[in-house]
Amino acid sequence: MDPDELRDTTLDKEKRNIYRITVEDVEKAIDCLNNYMNGSSKFADIRKDILLRKQDEIAKLNLI
Repeated sequence: MDPDELRDTTLDKEKRNIYRITVEDVEKAIDCLNNYMNGSSKFADIRKDILLRKQDEIAKLNLI
């Protein structure tokens, strides 16, 4: 993130959101993500369907 982006987002009190995240929250999120992303899980087909439906939106993302 360049300095202008940092100033306009993170440092701007009017635009930023601050959340309290506990260790338990993180552990739940990691468990959920690991379960969801596991190719042999019951969610593999759901994940594939979501990615296929959203592929046009995903392709437009600037991920580099």
